[in-house]
Amino acid sequence: MVKRVFEETGIVVGLINIFRVKPFPKEVCVGPKTLITVEEHILSGGIGSAVSEIITDRNLNVKLRRIGIPEK
Repeated sequence: MVKRVFEETGIVVGLINIFRVKPFPKEVCVGPKTLITVEEHILSGGIGSAVSEIITDRNLNVKLRRIGIPEK
């Protein structure tokens, strides 16, 4: 539903359900201008961390927003 709402306003959205960190499909980080990861648990060590590493290691010009439970 959220994807449809964005697309109705002209924002192109892709949705990928990644349920494990390894093996991680690195190609998802190439192409988009912005990535948003949503964790069901703590942010540290999750999908967002893996995406951040790929963006940094490949020096990609991609904005990243990680959503999840902060570590205490």
